[in-house]
Amino acid sequence: MQQIIISILLLYVAGLLMPKPKTQSPQPGEPGNVPVAKEGMPIGVIFGKPVIRGHNCTWYGDLRADPIRKSGGKK
Repeated sequence: MQQIIISILLLYVAGLLMPKPKTQSPQPGEPGNVPVAKEGMPIGVIFGKPVIRGHNCTWYGDLRADPIRKSGGKK
């Protein structure tokens, strides 16, 4: 019983001494790397997970991060 209490106490102290992570605000992409929607521009067919630069898309946005404010389910 004593070992459980000591381990819980040490876990709590370790949590207090742990460095806090720095939060970063989301950064929009570079001006030359933003997708565009132009008429007549070809739409590429992609297989796998390639890195695509300057591709044609119809929607690009929502460049912000919203915190999740939903609490857990209650029974």
